[in-house]
Amino acid sequence: MAEDTGATLLMWEAAPPSEALARAEELGLTSVVFNPMTNRPASTDFIEGISQGLSKLGDAAEQ
Repeated sequence: MAEDTGATLLMWEAAPPSEALARAEELGLTSVVFNPMTNRPASTDFIEGISQGLSKLGDAAEQ
């Protein structure tokens, strides 16, 4: 898929099953979990949650 489309990242809103991660890797994609923060998390606030997601996304894009 990466060769056909130029896509390199696959964003998930929650941790996917290991089989899905393996398949994405077979397709040449790097998986990134980016929580859209639709529900209030118990351990952080909205800004911190989005910041964490953006950091993960940036790290994956640099690979």
